[in-house]
Amino acid sequence: MAKYDGFHRQLIAESREWIAEHRFAHPRRFRFDFANPSWLLAIEIQGGIWTGGRHSRGGKAQISEMEKMNLAAILRWHVVYFSPQQVNSGIAIAQVRYFKAGLTV
Repeated sequence: MAKYDGFHRQLIAESREWIAEHRFAHPRRFRFDFANPSWLLAIEIQGGIWTGGRHSRGGKAQISEMEKMNLAAILRWHVVYFSPQQVNSGIAIAQVRYFKAGLTV
């Protein structure tokens, strides 16, 4: 996810445990865009929202995404979704900070 290296650096500033392209639910090959296993928090960046990208076209890709997110829920992951615009504007890192604050309450 070279496109989001800056965001990854912001995440690591919050906790060194952030992993890009984190595989979970072995032997399945499902991956989160970014994940913090200690927090059980995963981030998915939904590109192509307005242009018919993978997650907005429907069909096989969407069914696979549903299976992935259902499995994540069964494994107790919290999954948050952001658009590239939210990452670039700072909304995404602000919401990660809210989540982190909730862990320390």
